[in-house]
Amino acid sequence: MQCYLCHATALSSQLCFDCYRDLPWNQHACSRCATPLASTYDHICGQCINKPPAYDSANCPLLYLTPINPLMLRYKAGDEVCGRFLSQQFADLAPVTRAPLLYVPMHMSALRQRGFNQSYYFAKTLSRQWQLEINDVLICPVAHHSQKGLNAAQRRRNLANSFAIKPGLKLPKTVNLVDDVMTTGATVEALSRLLKNHGVESVHVICLARTPPSGMVPAI
Repeated sequence: MQCYLCHATALSSQLCFDCYRDLPWNQHACSRCATPLASTYDHICGQCINKPPAYDSANCPLLYLTPINPLMLRYKAGDEVCGRFLSQQFADLAPVTRAPLLYVPMHMSALRQRGFNQSYYFAKTLSRQWQLEINDVLICPVAHHSQKGLNAAQRRRNLANSFAIKPGLKLPKTVNLVDDVMTTGATVEALSRLLKNHGVESVHVICLARTPPSGMVPAI
């Protein structure tokens, strides 16, 4: 097996030892929102202390930096090899809870344009790995503009009333919510609020990668 990045002999992760080691791992992050922390002495960021998010935890094994960000863009453009490679990086992740997997839904127009939902693809990977069911309770009945280039406040406004719960379905008390990349957290925040307004007690977010704050140097 060849390394996906440098073509040397690969490990089971589809990477060679050096490329796997050099991935931008989110090694020391806030236990609540997965933001990388500047100090190894901290366990939760100031933002979560002052204003906790609606979700209860977030686990993002990688940072949205090179080579992850260009690979994710290639995947979203339809590169299935990138998708298989990226999903493989979930391999060492462990679930916080053995709860059903929910995934961030897409509007039908966006789904037709792209041809697939990358969050569902990652949820399927975790479902096979952890032997957990996928719950299709979330829908996106209202189209919204791309979140790219928007700040946190603009992202929240852009997502207002975009998501809904399928009628007639019973929600579990605890869920795992799967997305691809967590930037400001606006998407998972909106969905977590919706879920808790419908009786869910705990929401645990799982994303492949977390965008670090601009200019921040994560602790090693």
